[in-house]
Amino acid sequence: MSNFFLDPNTLAFSLMLVTGLMASVMFFVWRAQKNYPGTQYWVFSNVAGTIAFLLLSFRGIGPEVLTVVIGNTLGVATTALALEGNRRFLGLKPNSSIPIGIMAIYFGAQIYHTYISPDFGLRIISASLVVSLLSFLSYKAFTEKPGLMKNVVYRTVGRSFLLFAILMLVRMIAMAVFADLYSPDWIQSVSFMIFLVFAVVWGFNYMVLNSERMHEELREKEAELLERATTDFLTGLGNKRSFEEFATAEIKRSRRYNMPVSLVLIDLDHFKHINDTHGHTVGDRVLMEVGQILQKMTRQHDQIARIGGEEFALILTHTDLSTAHSVAESFRSEIEEMVVAHGKTRIKITSSFGVAVLQDGDSLETLLERADSNLYKAKRAGRNRVTSDARPSLRLLSGARKNNLK
Repeated sequence: MSNFFLDPNTLAFSLMLVTGLMASVMFFVWRAQKNYPGTQYWVFSNVAGTIAFLLLSFRGIGPEVLTVVIGNTLGVATTALALEGNRRFLGLKPNSSIPIGIMAIYFGAQIYHTYISPDFGLRIISASLVVSLLSFLSYKAFTEKPGLMKNVVYRTVGRSFLLFAILMLVRMIAMAVFADLYSPDWIQSVSFMIFLVFAVVWGFNYMVLNSERMHEELREKEAELLERATTDFLTGLGNKRSFEEFATAEIKRSRRYNMPVSLVLIDLDHFKHINDTHGHTVGDRVLMEVGQILQKMTRQHDQIARIGGEEFALILTHTDLSTAHSVAESFRSEIEEMVVAHGKTRIKITSSFGVAVLQDGDSLETLLERADSNLYKAKRAGRNRVTSDARPSLRLLSGARKNNLK
């Protein structure tokens, strides 16, 4: 039966060439590109495999301590180094003691089954068991992070380790149960052909993982740049650009589906006085706290943005003028109740609102003009009030003022 397979020494030499090539490629990837924790362990894994298969190719020619004990131990060490590299690359806590302990036991078993009680079958069984266990631990590393296996790249690499673990387990069972059916050359030839396939697969896997990580960082950077471009740095609300894009899209949608959309402009009263009296740091705190209130009160399908120094804009989708006026009043009331503490000073804030609803022939510019005109009317009428398109300015009194009138 063994005549149907290549000589194990020849296959081992072929494996040495393949793993050597993969080690060279991984080394250049490691040194030439941005690399990540764990990459060096993948390089060491391929180097260990190269040396291991070089030594194994001289089995029966060189001394057993090199061609059997050291060669087999380095061969198994490739999976231990891969495990350590995988854990570090995935950002998991390194756990070197487990693979080191397993390798130490395996090395002792190699010495025992080579010199004290020589047994080729037990050497294969012990190697298969250890490699299967280490490969399974690599697979488990990919499943430790929630959601990681949803990514096709990580899922494919993780499952390649699982498949290899299963094949090594099958190899161990076959050797233990059907030892009489397999000659050493036959089982080694099949094993080396499996190793050859997976040496290539893992070499590409490591490069794909490195590339995927670079693409992930690029996507994160793009998302970060987009957020910076559309987010107000101080309040965390949308900025003028994001507001205009959202408002333009909502105006088009409103016309298409004949749904109302309203615009509310908000301006903090006497904000320059706050800056001049208490300093810009306190002024920034006021803006941030007002921004938090506005964000908390804004519906998910609407948008609130800071479009100027102390000016904010709110787009209310599916909202008519009467409802928009009521919403603006609730915002005004909430801001009026807030207090910003500065040392022993308690700073009270009020705000003025201009409300406009989209009308036939309106563009974003004309809608803004009407809302701004209403805001100006609210300011002229004494501030701390809401003025809208189709209703008179209403003096909105605080609870204390109302009590005094009574």
